[in-house]
Amino acid sequence: MYILSYIFALLNALVSSPRLGFILCILLSFGIFMQGCSRSSNLDWNNEEGYRWAEISPGYFGSTGFQTLSSSKTGIEFNNRITREEID
Repeated sequence: MYILSYIFALLNALVSSPRLGFILCILLSFGIFMQGCSRSSNLDWNNEEGYRWAEISPGYFGSTGFQTLSSSKTGIEFNNRITREEID
């Protein structure tokens, strides 16, 4: 019963205040949009000796979310350079 009175009060506010109604509609739309953008966090992990890994795909908009940062921005001024032959 308490929930119904809350819903009626919210509907009354929507009718009496167009600005509040607009803000609530924007917030509701944003919440529904964010639910559609979420992905499952269940990953298929592969266990190796001393580590594990999972296959992932790029983010929702096709990018990984990483970008190159210069050493002047990060304060890191060294490089580790290694060839493929040194790894194998």
